[in-house]
Amino acid sequence: YLAAYLKGKGYQTDFVGIKTKAEIHISQQHINWADVIVFVHKVIRDGFPPAMRLGKKRIVSIDVDDRPEKVLPARKQLEGDAWLAFQKKHVYPKLELQIDRYFPVVNATQ
Repeated sequence: YLAAYLKGKGYQTDFVGIKTKAEIHISQQHINWADVIVFVHKVIRDGFPPAMRLGKKRIVSIDVDDRPEKVLPARKQLEGDAWLAFQKKHVYPKLELQIDRYFPVVNATQ
């Protein structure tokens, strides 16, 4: 979601995961392509592969937990439509609020 949100603001974006089972697993090529690396929560920043060379990349760390079993009072996992509804209601607004501090709109019409 965050990559699409930032694209809508005028940024070129991509996304990867740090877990080996991630849909798109991180590589040094991804790091080299990026000007800015965004970590959406501390668990990801702490789990970032030490072999990846960040060089002088700008690092943005925000902290938005997207796990319903950690966030909701019922502490249960969600799937399908319930998971998506949780993301839209609880996660996306927090992502937008935190990331907007770092990335202003760059594609505003004149």
